[in-house]
Amino acid sequence: MHTSQSKVPLSRRAGRAAARAWRWLLRQDRGINTWLVARWAPQSVARIVGWCLRLVVVATLFYVAAWMAALVLMLAAGCWLAANATDALDEDDEPPQWRNGLLGFGFYDKNGVRIDPYDPTDPN
Repeated sequence: MHTSQSKVPLSRRAGRAAARAWRWLLRQDRGINTWLVARWAPQSVARIVGWCLRLVVVATLFYVAAWMAALVLMLAAGCWLAANATDALDEDDEPPQWRNGLLGFGFYDKNGVRIDPYDPTDPN
């Protein structure tokens, strides 16, 4: 009888990956402390260096998170502006038309002003 493998959800896989990363960081921390003590540094100095490294890592994570939040906010503001930009485009305005007007045949806007390049002194 053939049974199908159950699919592990993404949240569980992400949690396991985070746990592996956390255990790796703890091993690195213990390794740094052991290395410092082996180099005749007092245990208190090794502990302080370990906490300073943790502080640097946390500060870096917050810095990156702040820039990502700023990027998301700018993207949201841009989307909002793009969605509300239709107010600037009046659909009631009739587009310019080619027609005979006061200055002859040309491209006129809705107010009757010729908007194409026209030189009245040109004999053509």
